[in-house]
Amino acid sequence: MALVAPQATRRTACSSKALVDSSAINAKALRALAERPGRVDLAAELPLPDDGARRALFRLYQGGLVLDGVDVDAVIARTEGVTAPFLKELLRKAALLAADCDGPDGADGEVIRVRDEHITTALDQLLTVRSQLTRVLLGGQAQVPAASAS
Repeated sequence: MALVAPQATRRTACSSKALVDSSAINAKALRALAERPGRVDLAAELPLPDDGARRALFRLYQGGLVLDGVDVDAVIARTEGVTAPFLKELLRKAALLAADCDGPDGADGEVIRVRDEHITTALDQLLTVRSQLTRVLLGGQAQVPAASAS
């Protein structure tokens, strides 16, 4: 849900209104505040990106990264139900994995080449973390690792 809060304009130097993205904060608390008169000019629920939007976001966040043998269709299929920041983090993690594998100078001296295995590893890591967080947010428990003997 995105909210445009008129009060925020009084606290900024420019005349633009503030856009609050409730996906990054407690949406339940924000809704309670938003129900008070005069707090919100506009509230809009933004749907999760579909295949086409995820593909466009993937290309946008790819920026100057060189993708070497990455099956973008497979990535788009595996990322159904994710948000734009998830895709941005996916590419960031994949780039870090590629840089780590290729050394400090990259495979070509300056260009980091993100290969399919980097994307797959990053996606596996993110989906595992996302699943744990989702379980907790829905009232379940994340799997807790066995206590260490220290």
